Amino acid sequence: MTQIVGMGWIPDHPDIRDYTPDHPAIRGIMQQAKEKGAGRGEPSMRRWRRGRST
Repeated sequence: MTQIVGMGWIPDHPDIRDYTPDHPAIRGIMQQAKEKGAGRGEPSMRRWRRGRST
């Protein structure tokens, strides 16, 4: 009996660059964020500037 032994092909891990806004998995997440109002305006930095002279 002959047995084939080897490592075989191991696929690469997903790369963050593969997940652009056009990717189906990301498109749904972005749509949900848009519906909830995420990303409106800019966060206030007043809390961290209190008491600073500059």
